[in-house]
Amino acid sequence: MKPGNSSPCPDATPSQTGPGSVPASPDLDAAVKALVDVAQKFEKQGRVESALVCYRQALGMCAEGGAKEKEINRAIDSLLAVSRNEDEDYAFVPWRVLANLENLRKELEGLDEDDLYYEERKDDIEREIVRLERSIELKDDDRSTKIPEKDDVEVVKVPEGEFMMGSHDGEDDEYPEHAVYLNEFWIGRTTVTNARFKEFIDDLGYRTDAEKVGWSLVHIPGEDWAKVAGANWHQPQGPGSSIQVMENHPVVHVSWSDASAYCKWAGQRLPTEAEREKAARSTAGRTYPWGTEAPDGFYLNFAETMDGTAPVGSYPAGVSACGCLDMAGNVREWAADWYNEDYYSNTIYDNPCGPSRGTQRVIRGSSWIDDKDIRSSYRDYGKPRYTTNDLGFRCAVDDEN
Repeated sequence: MKPGNSSPCPDATPSQTGPGSVPASPDLDAAVKALVDVAQKFEKQGRVESALVCYRQALGMCAEGGAKEKEINRAIDSLLAVSRNEDEDYAFVPWRVLANLENLRKELEGLDEDDLYYEERKDDIEREIVRLERSIELKDDDRSTKIPEKDDVEVVKVPEGEFMMGSHDGEDDEYPEHAVYLNEFWIGRTTVTNARFKEFIDDLGYRTDAEKVGWSLVHIPGEDWAKVAGANWHQPQGPGSSIQVMENHPVVHVSWSDASAYCKWAGQRLPTEAEREKAARSTAGRTYPWGTEAPDGFYLNFAETMDGTAPVGSYPAGVSACGCLDMAGNVREWAADWYNEDYYSNTIYDNPCGPSRGTQRVIRGSSWIDDKDIRSSYRDYGKPRYTTNDLGFRCAVDDEN
């Protein structure tokens, strides 16, 4: 099993507290200030929903009626007010991205050509403008979107055709790189959120595998994995945690079986491994969803920079060619296929669906934890009832639907 998929021994006693067992700082003022600082950082990056989460967490730690509470409430009101006035054409583009782009253009126009560092500063600004402009290219003429009849989550079209799957430079199970032909299909622009998953739970009275067994794997930032009693989709860090302010975060602690049940309820299905890779790489064979530039915090939530998931769509600069968001970082995702290390040596050209049998299911993408193996060709796997706090899913729809 790969490093990102390791787990404690089966007979290990579950932790009763998980991340909540880490002692809280006795200095609440310092903790509040730290949260506000992070919120302001996210605000400057254009990640409004992430900023709101931090502000609200800080608000819950403030003394009632104090000056800090009023200050945070004003910041929240300001963010909400501006967000409501966003242009509809930029539904997935935080308002700060547009504001930063405008400011950079003005700064570029105002540069002094006689300045000693003019060329260096000009290059820096122009590069940042290109990155920001890319982050709002979500509605190109060659992209299409729709809302499936039985769901309200937007899906994007991936045209039929050939693409190159796998890699000559990756792990052994990514070899060989090979041509694959896929029919046209549609895939979720984002992963399934807590809010949407709750609708499924409430409608069917469904119990997830983590709820049935009474525990799930939780990664404690800066430490390691723990088998946490009571951790599940609505208590992502174990008892005492909740998704109250995380409605738009990706649902986690869902097994392959849970993800499949949701897709069936929604009139959809899990994407195949080949579909997931094509939606991330496009026919251009991109190393990462956004291209070839090395991963950084502008493109994705990774390397424990946030100590957890971000709201879906928080990294518009990481958009794939077909318009999918969060294809790298935030959460890993289940695919429909059984996993086989040597499958690429024996696969088929037309619409491959994986081996006919197996013991592990394919997992694709990377998560908020990973600092390597970010490339779109990377393969991972887990048992069908495997659950963690960095593993979710997105749905796919056949063209005729």
